[in-house]
Amino acid sequence: MYVNRIKIYEMLSEICKVDITQQVKSKISEDTLVLKQNSVLTSMNNDLAGWDIWIIYIYCPNSPIKLDELRKKVIRMLTENDIEVIHELKQEYWDENLHCYISTVSCKTPSTYVY
Repeated sequence: MYVNRIKIYEMLSEICKVDITQQVKSKISEDTLVLKQNSVLTSMNNDLAGWDIWIIYIYCPNSPIKLDELRKKVIRMLTENDIEVIHELKQEYWDENLHCYISTVSCKTPSTYVY
């Protein structure tokens, strides 16, 4: 199955609000996920295939426990859809400007360039 930004957005939207603009600047008032494409790594054997790398930022204004729950839901949603989780940042932090706890999960999906 080919997975792109729209499909990942739709999957994550089942968990909570998702912002794909990556322009989170004001106080966070509700659980929010931000989806960002980080880079494309080409395959060692083929210039036309590789990986799309995604970073999912998790913002939670409530508590670190709620942040943990959201992170688990995100990871479960990814793995149930055969998306490989490549890094789970266990360390969360409190953002003074956004007034929320933040963590990230990274994943990768196969990418093939079709011309």
